[in-house]
Amino acid sequence: SKDFVCTKLDAELVKAAAMRYEPEGFPTIVFGAASGDEIVRISGYRTADEIHKVMKTVHEVGPTIMAQMAVVEKNRKDFAANLELGRIFLELGVADRSESYYKKALKNSSRGTEAADGEPCEAQAMFGLAKAKAANEDYRGASKMLTKLLGKHASSPHCADYATLLESVYTDWGKPDQATEVKTACK
Repeated sequence: SKDFVCTKLDAELVKAAAMRYEPEGFPTIVFGAASGDEIVRISGYRTADEIHKVMKTVHEVGPTIMAQMAVVEKNRKDFAANLELGRIFLELGVADRSESYYKKALKNSSRGTEAADGEPCEAQAMFGLAKAKAANEDYRGASKMLTKLLGKHASSPHCADYATLLESVYTDWGKPDQATEVKTACK
């Protein structure tokens, strides 16, 4: 934490902070830029290891987050910036925020470019969104997204990745029969 300025505020006593950051529960930890702009928020209890992982990642990617957020602030339809923010927030373990950015990327996938390996923008956004839904334990939503993805992109070089995630979603959801069926999904 030596690279962070740590401040502890009682939201019931410091009303200005409560109004600015609007804590959703206690404790709420907000990682912000020097300007005070929020980068990442963690609500509720987390273990020391979980918080350390977030701190390490925020330290490493904070400047990238701020740069991508600036791009999105200028152009909310920027596919690449929304996709990158979705990926970063998923890596940080903030799946609900990740899901929000992946949804924006999917909505604007026609404005993006294909990945270097030729994966269509739509497929990139759908796969990210499915991962975020799975992390949020929205197994129904994740399975629907992955089933749609496999239907549209069954010949993709990433098909095995889609199928592996779908198999994992069904397993976590307690649907072993569907998990077994997934193994034949790719052409």
